[in-house]
Amino acid sequence: MTDLAYFLAKLHNWTARSETVRFDAHFAYFDKIMGRLQRRHRIAARQTDELYHCRERWQQMGSMWADRQVLIHGDATPSNFLFAPHRRTIAIDLERMQFADRAYDLGMIAGEIKHHFMRTTHHGEHAEPFIGHFLWEYSTHFPDRHAAFASITERTPFYMGMTLLRIARNSWLDWRYSQVLVHEAVHILRR
Repeated sequence: MTDLAYFLAKLHNWTARSETVRFDAHFAYFDKIMGRLQRRHRIAARQTDELYHCRERWQQMGSMWADRQVLIHGDATPSNFLFAPHRRTIAIDLERMQFADRAYDLGMIAGEIKHHFMRTTHHGEHAEPFIGHFLWEYSTHFPDRHAAFASITERTPFYMGMTLLRIARNSWLDWRYSQVLVHEAVHILRR
């Protein structure tokens, strides 16, 4: 987790632009995920309504628009990183790279960690120390670690919830587990 945090912090910080984040740029992808969940009957109408209501609340938060755009991996899943000695991390599957909110990559990693614990131990809350460690290590690469951590942890849950929804849409998952993921995403996005 430390090496991945180091890699992403370097990627993000070296590529920071002066333009601020366009939070609404991710809405088309959110809509695509929701559409697939609906077509596969993996989400109830009331959950869909609640998730769109949650998205509107997140949209009203000034912090979601405040950070500067950085180059993100865009598909930060565990299978898209290779680790070598001496903190050498290699990123693959780069076709989704774009300028966006750094919390997008961080939330995707956090969502993947949460999914791992939910699937293997049935206790998603056990992921929290690992997610916290990852975000804290990422924050060490800023002049004010505490301010960076506060800012990142305020925005990351949106992208984490979206990642859980993205995972839930996969047809290789059984319907019951996809419901667990959707429920957890709703819980996270309500914050």
